[in-house]
Amino acid sequence: MRKQPQQKRARELVNRILKATENYIGLHGLEDLTTPKISEHSGISVGSIYQYFSNKQEIIESLLEYKSHELGQDFKQFVLCHSFPDLKSMITASIDFGFEQLQANNGYYLEILRHWHSLNGQKSIQILQTHFSELCMYILGKFYTGQHPERLELKVFIVVNSTIQTIMSYCSQGINKYSEQDIKQELTEMITGYLEK
Repeated sequence: MRKQPQQKRARELVNRILKATENYIGLHGLEDLTTPKISEHSGISVGSIYQYFSNKQEIIESLLEYKSHELGQDFKQFVLCHSFPDLKSMITASIDFGFEQLQANNGYYLEILRHWHSLNGQKSIQILQTHFSELCMYILGKFYTGQHPERLELKVFIVVNSTIQTIMSYCSQGINKYSEQDIKQELTEMITGYLEK
């Protein structure tokens, strides 16, 4: 990002740019996206956009980071607002939530996943990992019954990364060989079994 917005009006303008970009990607796809189209979709002049972003790629990267924070916060709120009787029910609900979110937003996430290989999304993945890991450490403190509590942080790292990668791969590739329900069930069994060791 070329310039961080300091005042409320500037932050609102940047948020409008990001929201318009998100909407455009969901409706028309990523390949057709240009800065003039973002301008047209947001009602903000190209010159004003360039005050904050050097190019379209910077807008996309800022949007990925913004949406990763949003998804992480939504996940935290979802888990903390529900009462789960055991580890397996929490994992099942969390995986369901992940799939629902990736398939929401008018196709925005699915379009991003389809083009993931060409995007610079490493920072957004790190943001998600941080949110999910913090929450998992907090929640698993209640449920963890494994024999090696000192290894819980390492286990959370492996679970979070393998789950994110599996869901992203499945949603981006549209794998017909397995149903969504099969993926959810196997992920739940794998995670539950691994954490209960």
